[in-house]
Amino acid sequence: MSLSVDRRFIVCDGMGCGATCPLPIALHPPVISQAENARPAGQNWLFARHQGVQRHYCPRCSRTYLRTLSERPREPAVSRQPSGTRERSRISPETGIGQLVAERPGRARVFEKYGMDYGCSGKMTLAEACRERHLEPQTLLDELSEADADPTSDDQDWLKRPLAELADHIVRTHHAYLRAALPRLTFLIGKVERAHGKRHPELARLAVLFAEMRAEIERHSEKEEQILFPLCKAIESGIPPANRGHIPLRNIVFVMEGEHDRVRQTLETIRALMHDYQPPADACPTYRVMLDGLAALETDVRRHVHKENHILFSRAVALEAECAETFSRTCKTPR
Repeated sequence: MSLSVDRRFIVCDGMGCGATCPLPIALHPPVISQAENARPAGQNWLFARHQGVQRHYCPRCSRTYLRTLSERPREPAVSRQPSGTRERSRISPETGIGQLVAERPGRARVFEKYGMDYGCSGKMTLAEACRERHLEPQTLLDELSEADADPTSDDQDWLKRPLAELADHIVRTHHAYLRAALPRLTFLIGKVERAHGKRHPELARLAVLFAEMRAEIERHSEKEEQILFPLCKAIESGIPPANRGHIPLRNIVFVMEGEHDRVRQTLETIRALMHDYQPPADACPTYRVMLDGLAALETDVRRHVHKENHILFSRAVALEAECAETFSRTCKTPR
């Protein structure tokens, strides 16, 4: 773990974590004799002293042993930025968080750190999202600015790529992930329920919810690949409306976004049911693997939905309207 830039917090270095704790508590935690008797301190961090060694346990990735706190503070990303890399950009708190991630995909990790859904809830402004989470907007503005200046970010800017390329990327990346992850998680959930169901009755509810969600996701993905994505490609290639079918793209998108929102709601229910994916005391390795898999699924679905709702769909609907207007003017031009 590292010190924050302002030296007021410790920051977890775990991949995708970024949890923080006030520095005074981190450096002077309650002294506890045995690690197994550790108790919460600070913002739900765990501290323990065992055999003369101070250990810190992160509330988000407590299953992983964290290194001793480094005395060297993290430096701002801008100080490591070589010439020719991206500059910090001005961000308005009134911009939708989905649009912010569409503009700079590297910002996604900031919203993920605070559990903000920039996919289905991406139309919410940054100010509104901060109010909902009881956060100061300036905190996120500073972190988003750092993410913009990070020279290690190599995320693809899908706002500038062809729609056909984005649609193919979604199929190769996110749909392929779902085809592998959903059957695997079905197997793990069944195995864990059989082993732990008597002590954890919530696992039976999890199995039902996941089975229903899996069926909906698989139907949804098939409709995208068979109907929606080919239609987006047809619009981009300039095929006349009469040759693309009779249902406007915006109507199809409305239905698909509704299905996205139902999956989001189910994932939120699952997260609550599984206690924010924190393993119970009697969790076996398979139980922990299942929870990790569910957390990874939620992260991938959020990124997947963002690329569709706020980039592919919005661009395709705008292009459809533009093409319809052009076609209408052409038809009215006297010969």
